[in-house]
Amino acid sequence: MRRWLRRDHRTWLRMTVTMWKPRPLRIALSAAGLMLLVALAGASYQAIAWRADVQRIRRPGRLVSAGAFRLNLHCTGKGSPTVVLEAGLADSLDAWRGLQPDVARFVRVCSYDRAGYGYSDPGPMPRTSDRIASELHTALVSAGEKPPYVLVGHSFGGFNVRVFNGKYPEQVSGLVLIDATQEDQYRMLPGVWKTLRAATLRRAQRQAFWAPL
Repeated sequence: MRRWLRRDHRTWLRMTVTMWKPRPLRIALSAAGLMLLVALAGASYQAIAWRADVQRIRRPGRLVSAGAFRLNLHCTGKGSPTVVLEAGLADSLDAWRGLQPDVARFVRVCSYDRAGYGYSDPGPMPRTSDRIASELHTALVSAGEKPPYVLVGHSFGGFNVRVFNGKYPEQVSGLVLIDATQEDQYRMLPGVWKTLRAATLRRAQRQAFWAPL
């Protein structure tokens, strides 16, 4: 009798262990469900935080027509000529937040987000300096910002303000170039700058890819 009970008890234990033994499919489904819950929680948190930031942070400037889309233009101060600030590659008008208030004390000054940056709409491709200069000019006219303009270009912005000056020379009274790039710099500088140029180009391409989203 005892022998039979021990044998029956061992059989029951094996059946119980087998019944509750984790199976690969069950583990995979559980892991997938957990990952989905985490992703949903993260997306919900991001949406809530984004709405809170929009309500808390006031957008600098206003959207003005640049043709088929709009640019975010931020103009402050009074006086003439109007100073126009052109930021460097991958920078928005936020790059000028420390400078613009000081300039606005004695003259009219405008900064803006290029198409696809900051609060501006995505613009048409390709993103050339010629196109950027034309878009900026259209936005200034749409906003009622009258020439003459003093153009300030930092880094890549130096390309754009020089092109702007070439297209509308009668509306430009001066250029200020701050560490501006120029056409031959990568040919003249050591080879390591080619690597930097390629990395910068990849960064800009990624931004352009995600801009419509």
